[in-house]
Amino acid sequence: FDKFKAFSEGDDFHLWPYIEECTESFVFGYYPPTTFKILVYSPDSDKFAISNIYERYAFHSYYTVSLENFSEISVSSHGDLTEEKLLTATESYDHSNEIKGLIARLIITVAIELFLAYLFGYKNAFSISVILVANLLTQIFLNLYLNYDIYLHGNSFTYRLGGYVFIELLILIAEGTLYAFTIAKRSENPSKKRALIYAAVANILSFALGIYLAVKIPTLF
Repeated sequence: FDKFKAFSEGDDFHLWPYIEECTESFVFGYYPPTTFKILVYSPDSDKFAISNIYERYAFHSYYTVSLENFSEISVSSHGDLTEEKLLTATESYDHSNEIKGLIARLIITVAIELFLAYLFGYKNAFSISVILVANLLTQIFLNLYLNYDIYLHGNSFTYRLGGYVFIELLILIAEGTLYAFTIAKRSENPSKKRALIYAAVANILSFALGIYLAVKIPTLF
């Protein structure tokens, strides 16, 4: 940490105390900066390499940096850094990883909602089908919207907790309305109020678990 702190002094950017050994990948999970530089240190040679300025371009932004020519671009002290001596990062959005994350989040959400649906008495095939389709559509909408908004506006309100709660509230209303006029009519207890309560409990529980997992497993969210 002291090495990084000493090197970053005098730069327009301040050191974010998020440092770890990097063998293949580095993940900045919760609340990453919108604008950043990448600083790499080699203990063996006691040298640094720093990148130009980059920005987040999506809800999950991926960059690839090659260190094959580290010895040519590295410096032992801050200063005399030209554009030719900067690390180069290229956008490398990982579609397969995002799809896997989306599927994992969908499975978690559906598992919670189906378990609660059973407790609320919604056990028939029609109710299960409606819940599955509703969650598939809302999860796709949520993820597309977050990525699109971050792509356009950077660190916008949707990336903060308040905005996330707002989007989840819209989903809760949509699902509650759908369940009240569909599965409530086809269940043993045709109560719209019961369907609304189910939607609220299911969404609040899945939202709380999502926040917890986002902290514990940032690569999943």
